[in-house]
Amino acid sequence: MSRLVGYFLLLVAALVAVLVAVRVSVLFELAENGFHRGGMVMEVLFLAICGVVLPIGLAALLLKKRE
Repeated sequence: MSRLVGYFLLLVAALVAVLVAVRVSVLFELAENGFHRGGMVMEVLFLAICGVVLPIGLAALLLKKRE
């Protein structure tokens, strides 16, 4: 069961990585058009940390070989 959850977390991390890339491209497009909003960098940073880094770390813990 833990292996299934680990693989699911990797799938979630991959999906969120794609969504972060889309969000970054949207923010760059907005910046090119002169729209600047405070906190855009922190928004993407927190999205990347919580949506990609943490699930990968948890999946690594769940998928490591048991001795």
